[in-house]
Amino acid sequence: MIDLSNLPRGLPGRLLAVSLTLVIVAAAYVLVAAPLLDFYADRASRLSTRELLRDKIMAAAAELPQLRARAAELSAMSDAQQATLQGASDAIATANLQNRVGELATSAGASISSTETLPPEIRDYYRRIGLRVVLNGSFESLITFVAGLETSTTPLIVDNLQFHNIQTRAGSSQVARLDAAVDVYGFRINEQSSVSRP
Repeated sequence: MIDLSNLPRGLPGRLLAVSLTLVIVAAAYVLVAAPLLDFYADRASRLSTRELLRDKIMAAAAELPQLRARAAELSAMSDAQQATLQGASDAIATANLQNRVGELATSAGASISSTETLPPEIRDYYRRIGLRVVLNGSFESLITFVAGLETSTTPLIVDNLQFHNIQTRAGSSQVARLDAAVDVYGFRINEQSSVSRP
């Protein structure tokens, strides 16, 4: 049992009682209130983060129909535009390239006088297929032909372009015609590269 008679009385007793009360209040704050306040602040921070995340998810969900429509549009465009020449071999790809060049020349009003197959070159995952084409026509038709090569749905590369004037008789009413020689390249997928690489 505690002997209360030894405790200070009067002003020192009151000061001791106030001091003990302050110590108990401080201990209660440190042991109970501070952890509860930290827990509350942590929960408030988590809720704020979740609200921001919710807003971002809702904004992304609102954009989803537009993104799907854009993806479908890009997919249709990529299907319409073949990135490589089609063909299981270099010979077939060369024939497809020759057909494409012939179509472009005919639509431009130029005529092909000769075609030479250039040796294929391996370019990592692709094989470069090439043709040396000599054609003649008016300046406008040759320029239209070259522009057609540049804007072809299958990407084609133009190299070594040369124009030569065809001599006409003086006083002739014929439209001046030109000869043009051009190297045209396309790419096809190199199957050996995809087989040999892991």
